[in-house]
Amino acid sequence: MDTIRVMTRARIHPDKVEAFTEIASACLTATRRDPGTQSYEWYLNADRTECLVLEVYQDSNALLAHVGNLGDLLGRLMTVSDLVIEVCGDPSPELRQVGASVGAKFYAYMQGLA
Repeated sequence: MDTIRVMTRARIHPDKVEAFTEIASACLTATRRDPGTQSYEWYLNADRTECLVLEVYQDSNALLAHVGNLGDLLGRLMTVSDLVIEVCGDPSPELRQVGASVGAKFYAYMQGLA
């Protein structure tokens, strides 16, 4: 299975919701250019303090292209929120290296109905 799934949890810093939502909007715009992105969804909790981003990519190369398309937006998100990034699947060594640079956690596929 080449598919890579990503779940990112963002705890938004106090008084940074507006900045966070502006950066999130720019991320969505940038992601529209990604050829291998299969799903990219953002969810905000009721009190607007936490966000969950669910992503699905064709393969490791598609996720690496996505990261490249985001440019500095990921870094900007990290200035207004605390991110926990979880990568599921069998990532390439290059994707593992890039993920490790932002503290991503990696999970290998165990079982499922997919």
